Amino acid sequence: QINIVTESADIFSSSPVPNPQREVNTAIFIVMSETVQDAALEELGDDADGVESIEASAAEETDIMEIAAVADSAELAQRAANAAGDTYVQAQQALDVQSRRIQANQLRSVARQFNDDIDVIDRSLFRGGPDVRLDALRVQRGRLVAQQADLRIRANELDIEADLNAGSLQFVVPAELPESPFEPTPLQDAFLAAGLGAFLGVTLVLAYD
Repeated sequence: QINIVTESADIFSSSPVPNPQREVNTAIFIVMSETVQDAALEELGDDADGVESIEASAAEETDIMEIAAVADSAELAQRAANAAGDTYVQAQQALDVQSRRIQANQLRSVARQFNDDIDVIDRSLFRGGPDVRLDALRVQRGRLVAQQADLRIRANELDIEADLNAGSLQFVVPAELPESPFEPTPLQDAFLAAGLGAFLGVTLVLAYD
């Protein structure tokens, strides 16, 4: 199994838009893409010729994607399923890191924009005026400074998450070795990794900040 953590698309809002089925469908599309399939087969080297197919599907009524491989042997089916899963995980991890870097830079950019408003307030405070107006300006300035600090803290957290690859995908239960042929033929034993316990499950867990 692979845990997938998804977050709200809007980094300035805490309101998530959950759609686990869409996440499963997207994961399936990526695994079935030519890029992932070719990379998985390349990882198998010369043994790739013995792989008949690598498929991904959604487990019924769950947020789980299953990767199944059919190959000349049980061991090769296991390796193929794991190779596809590993390729998918690595690609998504790279995207997660890149996304966090971009979000951190966006937050810092917004935080810098607060400087102009704070400077305007500081100049008004320096010039003086009625106490009621000055008190209101001080309150407004305090709110801006607090918001700016929050943005910078969140940006730093995103940088740390990117450095640690926190919250990204990881294997929980890799494909296991099938115990018997799925479709025995006179010429070869075709092992279906998914059908015989060589499941590579991908569990989508929605986590919101």
